[in-house]
Amino acid sequence: MAALSQLPRPQDLHQLQAFLGKVNYYGRFISNLADKAAPLYNLLKNDVAFTWSNECEQAFTQLKNSIINATSLTHYDETKPLILAADASSYGLGVVLSQDTDQGEVPVAYASKTLTDTQKNYSQIEREALSIIYGVTKFRQFLYGRHFTLVTDHEPLTTIFAPGKNIPTLTAQRLQRWALTLMGFQFTIRYRKTSQHGNADCLSRLPFGPDSNFDRIEQQDNKEISHAIQEQIFTSPVAGYNEVRQETVKDQHLQRVITWIQQGWPVIKPDDKELGTFWIHRDSLQLEQGVLLLIREQTSRVVIPRSLQCRILDTLHSSHWGVVKVKQLARRYVWWSTINTDIELAIKSCEVCQESAAAPGQKFQSWPKTDKPWERIHLDFAGPFRGKMWLICIDACSKFPYIGRMEIGQTTSRQTVQVLKDIFAIEGVPATIVTDNGPQFSSQEFTNFCNSFHINHVLSPPYHPPSNGEAERFVRTFKSSVDKNCEGGASLDESIRLTLASYRTIPHPALEWKTPAEVLHGRQPRGLLSLLQPTNHKYPKHDKPQTTQFTIDSLVYAVTTVLVQSGFQELLYQNKEMLST
Repeated sequence: MAALSQLPRPQDLHQLQAFLGKVNYYGRFISNLADKAAPLYNLLKNDVAFTWSNECEQAFTQLKNSIINATSLTHYDETKPLILAADASSYGLGVVLSQDTDQGEVPVAYASKTLTDTQKNYSQIEREALSIIYGVTKFRQFLYGRHFTLVTDHEPLTTIFAPGKNIPTLTAQRLQRWALTLMGFQFTIRYRKTSQHGNADCLSRLPFGPDSNFDRIEQQDNKEISHAIQEQIFTSPVAGYNEVRQETVKDQHLQRVITWIQQGWPVIKPDDKELGTFWIHRDSLQLEQGVLLLIREQTSRVVIPRSLQCRILDTLHSSHWGVVKVKQLARRYVWWSTINTDIELAIKSCEVCQESAAAPGQKFQSWPKTDKPWERIHLDFAGPFRGKMWLICIDACSKFPYIGRMEIGQTTSRQTVQVLKDIFAIEGVPATIVTDNGPQFSSQEFTNFCNSFHINHVLSPPYHPPSNGEAERFVRTFKSSVDKNCEGGASLDESIRLTLASYRTIPHPALEWKTPAEVLHGRQPRGLLSLLQPTNHKYPKHDKPQTTQFTIDSLVYAVTTVLVQSGFQELLYQNKEMLST
């Protein structure tokens, strides 16, 4: 009961409100509560100065004794459910161990302590978590091996410390260590509003004094974390740690964030965009030796003041890496609210990076589908291959190929035109020819040839072979097939014949599994596999169209099609309807 009997008198309105909150929490056990607390409630009025009078002292002492008498500690009963309520202020911790009885929560033990200078620098969520660790450490002999209910007024902790859930990866290192400590206990964590949390809240705002044993253990556990954090600070790419600390003191936004870390964050997100970003990351921010740190995924990142951000950007981009690599480097050491945007703008404005940057991606439109076979053909040269040059000619609609053989060094416009005339003598003149910018196709002689036959000649963009993809793709197919046939023992001429004959008669997926020959010529050529059919076999034919004969006054079925709102068709069958002609 020492934490309650030696409760210090309130020094300001916040401490008075905390004390009255505890009084109200146990108000049902105190008679004439309103009369006893009247002098203290009078100090809460807006037009009354906070002056602690003898009357206030008497009321404070009387209420404190009333709480002690009304909430006399009960004996620990292992059959009763246990409740551990914990709370923290900016300067103290308070915990209450209670048992749930028919009369409500009956206290078993109280404990409170003041925070050390190091603990005062903890963020609010870390102080709230520390109060829980303080409670389970102080009352370990009652809690270990038993299931109990853990009550807190800091809602995020119900997720971080919830049993059965994985520890969030973005949680600060200190909270992760405490979460592992709580894994040794069996508990259910529950959130309670601060207004209903007066028993522990009062003890945290009016703490009894330091607890050297707990602080010594906590300090020892913090050494490893502090060492890791300091390594991040001192290896940060800045002029020095002292300069970061000095500039942090000058930065108004960071000073406001430090105040929130020490005294508690606002409930509502600030309207200021930069402060709003800090508010979003409030559970991961920590103050270490005057420097703000953002602790994420086992990495402590130094929060850089505005005055040093340009120098940090220059350091990060000193090797002229791209956006992704620079961001990855920054995520190991530094952070500020607009760091991602600033990195992108810095690299975009870097002349060195822009000069050596790759050309932006270009979008190309596919060739339109042709309506008729042999309406557009694609030409390209393959080789040198097998000691020859090969003119590839392929129809865009049917995928039907032709091959023209030429000697190396003789692929002139005249030879090209001669090969095309031989092909056109078989298939006719196309409407369009697509080629690359080779000298054979860009010469005046080839232009005159196209004009004489009224052929539209289209040149693909320079240095972009995919624009003439029909011919380019067949070049690969042609070379691969000829090589395989030659390796199988066939001569070059035989290999070319086998390649063309088989390609022209194999079903093609782009032709709805028809063959190029069927699409171009309207029939499938007779080949060796055709000989497998019986000689006198006739394919079924419909000599006459199948028709249905009706007579006047016949009984028929009628189908009425109705277009419903969903876009589908509903068929209504009207049976036995008489139709007349």
